[in-house]
Amino acid sequence: MRNRLALETAPANLPQPVTPSGKDRLDAAIERAVSYLKSVQHQDGYWLGELEADTTLESDYIFYLHVLGRFDRKRVSKLAEYIRRRQLEDGGWNIYFGGPSEVNATLKAYLALKLAGDSPESQHMVRARRCIRQLGGLERTNSFTRFYLALAGLIGWQMVPAIPPELMFLPRLVPINIYEMSSWTRA
Repeated sequence: MRNRLALETAPANLPQPVTPSGKDRLDAAIERAVSYLKSVQHQDGYWLGELEADTTLESDYIFYLHVLGRFDRKRVSKLAEYIRRRQLEDGGWNIYFGGPSEVNATLKAYLALKLAGDSPESQHMVRARRCIRQLGGLERTNSFTRFYLALAGLIGWQMVPAIPPELMFLPRLVPINIYEMSSWTRA
C-alpha cells in the first residue's frame, strides 16, 4: 500500500529514459571492445598480455623446481631477484599492487628466497620473518600454504586442514558443499 501511495504522489517531472536504449549502448560497447582487441592483436593472430599479480607465482615456481629436483640456478636467481625487488617496507609481500603485506605471500616469498640461497640472517630475510610474526605466523596461513609447507616437510600433515570426504555427497543446495569452496581447496 505504501509503495502505491508513493507512486501516486511522485513528482510528474521524472527524468525521461536515456536514449540510446540499453541494447544500443551494449552494442556500442561491444563494438568498442572488438575494435580495441583488433587494434592490439599481433599480426600472427594472437594477443600478448602480461600476467602481473603478486610474487606467489614466482615463489611457487622456485618451490616446485626444488621439489621436482629441477633447480636451475640461473633461472632461480632471476626469480629471486624479482621477489626481492617486490618486498615492501615492512618486510612483507602483498597479493595485489598497492596492497598491504599478506602472510601467505610473505611466507612463500621467504621460503623461496631461502631455497634460492639467501641467508636467513640477511636484512631482507630478517625483516620478512618479523613481518610473518606480526601477521600472525603459521596460525594465520591458509590451507594451500599449509599444504605447501607440509609437502616440503616443514610442518606436519596434521596441521593441514582436511575436507571430510562426506562433503562430496552433499548437493549444491546445501549451504556447506564443495562448490562453495575455492577450486584450489577442492583440489
